[in-house]
Amino acid sequence: MRFLLVLVAVLTSACVTVGTYQRYSSGSVGCPPGEVAISDQSETFVGSTWTATCRGQRFYCSVPAGGGSATCTAERQ
Repeated sequence: MRFLLVLVAVLTSACVTVGTYQRYSSGSVGCPPGEVAISDQSETFVGSTWTATCRGQRFYCSVPAGGGSATCTAERQ
């Protein structure tokens, strides 16, 4: 049973696309999704993290596993 849960978690986390990260980030960074560049994506059992860049500003973003609201914090200068 545990193997099945791990397999489902791995398969569903692999389905997250760059467009999804752009939409998750958009409201937090203040740019439309099409202007948000995504890099450094990482998916784990506890959630996902990525870097969003828009108009020269870099943000570090995360969302918990299972969904919810994304949180993005501006890079410190």
